[in-house]
This record gives sequence, C-alpha cells and structure tokens, in this order.
Amino acid sequence: ERRTPEGLDLPRQLFSTATRLALQAWLAAPEAAGCLNCIVSGSVLLPLFALGKTQEMLLMLHEMKRSGLIPRHAPIHIGGLATRMTQIVDKHAGDMPRYHPRMQILEHVDGLIRAKRGERDISYAPGRIYALSSGMMTENTASNDFAFRFLDRRTNALLFVGYADPESPAAAAMRANKGDPVQLHHAHSPVTLECDVENFDFSGHAPRTAILDYILRVNPKQCVLVHGDKPALEWFTTQLAEKAPGMKVVLPLPGERLELG
Repeated sequence: ERRTPEGLDLPRQLFSTATRLALQAWLAAPEAAGCLNCIVSGSVLLPLFALGKTQEMLLMLHEMKRSGLIPRHAPIHIGGLATRMTQIVDKHAGDMPRYHPRMQILEHVDGLIRAKRGERDISYAPGRIYALSSGMMTENTASNDFAFRFLDRRTNALLFVGYADPESPAAAAMRANKGDPVQLHHAHSPVTLECDVENFDFSGHAPRTAILDYILRVNPKQCVLVHGDKPALEWFTTQLAEKAPGMKVVLPLPGERLELG
C-alpha cells in the first residue's frame, strides 16, 4: 500500500527479508476467488493480523468485488482489534503516497460491516465474509471465538493469508484433515473440522528481488538484515557479497545491540 521513496542517500539501511505476492497476483489467484465464491451456500473466515494485513485484504476484497470475482453484494464483517487499527489507518490515509489515495476503508469498501464496540459474539450467517483478527486465531480473540461456530459447517471455507506460528490454533487447523478435531482453546473441547481450509502465501512484504534491487540502487555502506528466516537471510548475504562486495552486511541476533554511529 505504501510506496517507497527512491534516490535516498543513506549510509545504512534496514531491510526485511520476507516476501510478498504483488497486487496482480492477489486478483489473479483462481483458487482464492473460487474459495471466496463458496459464500453462495456458506461463508468465508479470513483470520487476519489487525494492522497491515486486515487493511490490505479489505482492499483486495474491494478490488475483487469491483472486478466481478466475488459477489458485490456479499457483506464483509470485521471485528476485534482490526476495527480500531483500520480507523487509525484511515485517519492517516493522506499522510503518504498510496495506491488508493485518501481512500477511507471503513467508508468506501463495498458491504463492510463493523462489529459494535466490545462485541465479541459475532453471529454467523451464510453468504458472508468474516475478516477477523487475530491472524493466528490466538485464544480469546475474535477469529478464535468465531471459529467455534464456523469450522464444523461443510459449506464454509477457512482461508489463511499470512504466517501462523506452528503452535497456534491457526496452524492446528491448517494441519488437520476433514473430520479431525481441532483444539482452538486449551480450556474448551476440540471442534470437528468439516469446512474447506486453504493457505495462501500472501505476505505483506516486498518480493526479495525488489528488496535486493532497492539495496543495490541505494548502495549503503552498511546493510542490516532483519526479520527473515535463515534461507532468506542466507540468500541476501550471498547476493550482496556477489553484487556489492564493498558493502558491509550485518545479521544481528535477536536482542543484539548494534552501534550504527
């Protein structure tokens, strides 16, 4: 959503090494549109991180509706911390260059329905899309609470579009087969999985090749690689050693203090 300024003369630069699919890939994914079309007879649950992923996905759904990939009349419910975070994003919509200039998500996205303040018991109905936080369906969040009323319906689809910790309820649902019990909360009985489950690698970050290209164009004296898994960090280290041998590449350990002066 945010465009990165170019031509910056920076001595050092911090870069994330995660990857993302571009906007065109979101809209072109036939399996995603197919799963979303299950709202004819059931509904879709999208567990989303409250800040960043929720707003990105709401814009994607908005584009899918306008492109005819999903029914334009389908209500989209948001709830949990995501509502408050989206209010903040809308407040600052004009503060930086964006692909949707000054768009107010809560006002302009077709069919958006906000949960009332403090509402946790979101009612289920067919023909709807539920975009609820948290993304990992963490215990005592809106997406976790709602999943108890959702997973055991065969006509529904549970769609993941981001990272899930292996120990999270979201990961448990991803590993399960239809008919398997899914432990959503340590204090409650498991729920039998009957709905479809799909997982799309729709990270909210730039492609690694685009990040590498930007690093090479900025050409800092020192580059600090953070927030990436080991294969990604190794890939960047190798690429930078080959293409920018004079650049100092730093891979700090978690919690390590760096002197950048």
